Amino acid sequence: MKKIRFIIDSTFGIAPEYLEKYQILVNPLNVIVDGVSYLDGVEIQVKDVMEYVAQGKKVTTSQPSPGSYKLLYDRAFNEGADYVICLTISSLLSGTVHSAATAREMHSRKEDIFVHDTLAVNIEAAMLLETGIEAMEQGKHPAEIIEIIKKNKPESGVLLNLVTLDNLLYSGRVSRMKAFIGNLLHVKPVVLYKDAKVMILKKFRSEKKVYHYFVEYCQHLQKKHQGRIRLRLSHVNAIDRVNRLYEVLSEGLPGVKIEMGMEITPLMAIYIAYGGIAVAWIFERD
Repeated sequence: MKKIRFIIDSTFGIAPEYLEKYQILVNPLNVIVDGVSYLDGVEIQVKDVMEYVAQGKKVTTSQPSPGSYKLLYDRAFNEGADYVICLTISSLLSGTVHSAATAREMHSRKEDIFVHDTLAVNIEAAMLLETGIEAMEQGKHPAEIIEIIKKNKPESGVLLNLVTLDNLLYSGRVSRMKAFIGNLLHVKPVVLYKDAKVMILKKFRSEKKVYHYFVEYCQHLQKKHQGRIRLRLSHVNAIDRVNRLYEVLSEGLPGVKIEMGMEITPLMAIYIAYGGIAVAWIFERD
């Protein structure tokens, strides 16, 4: 069987043991603080990012360079790969896929490199990666693996709850006045990221109503897919909140597989902030 190596970016938030098991290579995005660049998850962590934001420092992000992708392609082939599959964060959130594609065009073995824009982020992208790994283990060709990932994308998404509107203001999703009023009222928005679009679905003041809405939304997904969904949870320094979410989802969706994922990555934490919780889902296929 031909050897395939996967390359992902740092926003996927994959557990180190999973990376090691499948020899997955990771290309970090950049977190830029007052003009100084740090490698996401390598030179800067969630705690650092949140402290810089709280201090009022200018915190921005940038994609990896094409050169960094070329080095990873070289490494994969030098270590015996026959093919490389490179999956990236959604192109609507980052230009990472363009760097990966540019590096592919520069490479002497570009026909053996498959670059794919997941149109997903973090725990959702991680779940799509896992469908690709499963297909690889079944002996599928890289082109078939990409098609399987594409097929799963329409039935995946992420639901988030933020404890402040500041980060939606930061990303341009709400106006400064709405964020100010919302924060005064302690509004907790529920945000949907699906089909490469970000939408504010609801705004709650009660923590109990937030959890109830998460359960209702996931019950709708369960009914739509006849129970064949898998959920994964994540958070930004909100272990108590995400544990409570796990409890209410487990009670409200008996029989559904619910997993606890890694904490949301430093770069993504910029847009979610401390206290944020998330659930991603994917359709379980035969």
